[in-house]
Amino acid sequence: LGDFIDFYGLSRFAKDPDKRNATQEILMAVDVLKALYAALKPTKVIYKMGNHDERFEHYLWQKYAEIPQLTQLEEFSSITLENVLRKRLGKDFPIEFVGDKRIIKAGNLNITHGHEFPSGISSPVNIARGLYLRAKSDTICGHHHRSSSHVETNINDEMVVTHSVGCLCDLHPLYMPINSWNHGVCLVELDSEGTAYVHNKRIKNGKIV
Repeated sequence: LGDFIDFYGLSRFAKDPDKRNATQEILMAVDVLKALYAALKPTKVIYKMGNHDERFEHYLWQKYAEIPQLTQLEEFSSITLENVLRKRLGKDFPIEFVGDKRIIKAGNLNITHGHEFPSGISSPVNIARGLYLRAKSDTICGHHHRSSSHVETNINDEMVVTHSVGCLCDLHPLYMPINSWNHGVCLVELDSEGTAYVHNKRIKNGKIV
């Protein structure tokens, strides 16, 4: 659902220089991707870009602006997060990168990241309700670091369900030490007709609940 890599050191927020750097995060991400694939053996890993993943290229774009004499070199345009990860994972690793704020479909379920809605999906009730008001279709999103679900039935007795998923990152970063975030994970099962069954779980004290 995006934000697989935080890129803490490349963010625009105040940060502790002694904490993890971008190289460490990339190497860690490669190790985790390999471990996940070895354990689950999916047909393909789909890596959806979130706003934190995009920090890598946004940081480079800012640096490119400082050295315009070199940005026309072909080598500069090839320095992308996708290319860096592909090189580390190996050419035979089955992975697909989804960027450009594109929606993924898993059967009838739309999979998105919260930053793909330009004005956000905030809601006085919960994130999932805000997502419903924008998407009006079965949808799940990351980005907001909060687990929530919302259900509405329309005039045709068609049930629409939306979800937001918790995070696996530091719950109290320097730029937002007090918040309402929670750790979480989500599993989606598809039946033979393409109907998605979403298991949106929270993680509390290291246990899935």
